[in-house]
Amino acid sequence: MPEHTGTRLARIAEKLAAVADSDRPLSLPEEEHGYRLGACLPEEEVAAFEAAHGVDLPEEYRRFLIEVGDGGAGPSYGLAPLADACSPGRCGTGHLARPSAYRPGVRYRQYWDGWDFYDMARAGHDFVADGTLTVVNHGCTLTTQLIVSGPSRGRLFNVDTDGIGPYVLEDEDFLAWYERWLDELTAGYRLDWFGEYLPGDEPVLVTILTEDPSPDRRTRAARSLIKLPYACDATNRIVLSEAAVEAFVQALRADPDPMVRREILRFGRDHGVLELAEAARDVLSAPEPAVRNAAIRTLTALGHADLVGLATSLLSDPVAEVRRAAVEALGQSGGADLRPMLADESHLVHGPSLQTVTASDALMLADQPDDGVCHAAADTARPRTGEPTPEPFTRWPADPWVVVP
Repeated sequence: MPEHTGTRLARIAEKLAAVADSDRPLSLPEEEHGYRLGACLPEEEVAAFEAAHGVDLPEEYRRFLIEVGDGGAGPSYGLAPLADACSPGRCGTGHLARPSAYRPGVRYRQYWDGWDFYDMARAGHDFVADGTLTVVNHGCTLTTQLIVSGPSRGRLFNVDTDGIGPYVLEDEDFLAWYERWLDELTAGYRLDWFGEYLPGDEPVLVTILTEDPSPDRRTRAARSLIKLPYACDATNRIVLSEAAVEAFVQALRADPDPMVRREILRFGRDHGVLELAEAARDVLSAPEPAVRNAAIRTLTALGHADLVGLATSLLSDPVAEVRRAAVEALGQSGGADLRPMLADESHLVHGPSLQTVTASDALMLADQPDDGVCHAAADTARPRTGEPTPEPFTRWPADPWVVVP
C-alpha cells in the first residue's frame, strides 16, 4: 500500500529542518538558499495558477507547495518558486497543457529525438519543456523539469538545453526525488547535477552494474558509483571498496555491451583506479574499437609499467582513433620514435605524431590536405616562434599563440 502523502511530507520537513540546523559548510550554490524554503503558498494561489495554465499540478508537488514551502532549499541553487517555474518569459499559452513526450526507461540521445524542431518552433512550442515546470536551475543550461502533462506526469527529468537529451529520473514522484536529495546530502554523497546518478548505495549500484538487463542502466550504474563518499589516497586517487573493484573488473571483462565497458574504463581513467589496470590491459584486444581506445587511454592515465609496449602494439590497429590514442600514449611516455606515423593514412594520427618529431620530419606533412594538421606541422617545422616559415608552408602564417621550443 502506498505511503500516505502526509506522512511523507512530515518526514521530509523533519529531515530538512535537521539539515538546516546543522553546521555543515555551504557551497556557493547552497548559499542561495541556506537549506531554507520559502513560505508556503495559499491553496487559492496554487489553484489560480492551475486555472491560468489549464492543468492540475501533480498532487505530491502541489501539497509540498502548500504544506512545506515554495522555492528555496533543494539541489544546486535550490527549488524555483512556482511563480518562476513557468513565468511569462518561459511559458507560452498552453505550454503546460501540451503533453510532454518523454517516458522513463528511454535514453534520449539529444533533446529533439523524435521531434521536428523547426515545425514545433514555428508553432510556438518549447521543443524540450512543453508540459513541464522548471523546478531547479543547476547553472548554465542544466535544469530539472517536473512533468505536469503527458504519460510521465509527476516524474522529473534532467536536461541540458545545449543538446544533451533528457533523462527521466527513476524517482517515482517529486517527493521521492526531494527526499532522496536530502538522504544523499546527509550521507555525504556527491550531488552535482543531482539526479544524473542512479539512486541507491553501493550494494544497489553494484547489483545493477552486474545484473540489470538494460545496458543503459548498467552504464549509468558504473558512472553513479562516483557519487559515493569514497576516501582518497595521498595521490588523490579514490579508494574503492573490494566489492566495487570486483564488480568493475567482472563487468569490464564480461559485460556484452561495449558502452558499459567503455564507461568503466573512463571511470578508471578519470579517478585513478589502479586496480583496473590489468583488466584494462586484457581488453586491449577487444573486438570493439571504442573499448580498445578507452583501454589504452586508461592505461596511459594510470601510468602502466608496460605502456610503451602496449601502445606500440596498437600502432597497426585498423581503426585510426585507436592508433591516435596509441600515438598519444607514446608521446606522453617519451622515448618512442613516432616518425613512421607521419606516413599514416589518417590525418587523425598525424597531429599527435608531431609531439616528438624534429622540424625536418614535420616537412613530410607539407602537402597534408587537412588544414589543422598542416598548420600544426608548420608550427613544428618552424624552429622557434618568429623565424620565417619554411618554404613548403608559406601559405600558413605563424601562429602567435603557439610557442615551439
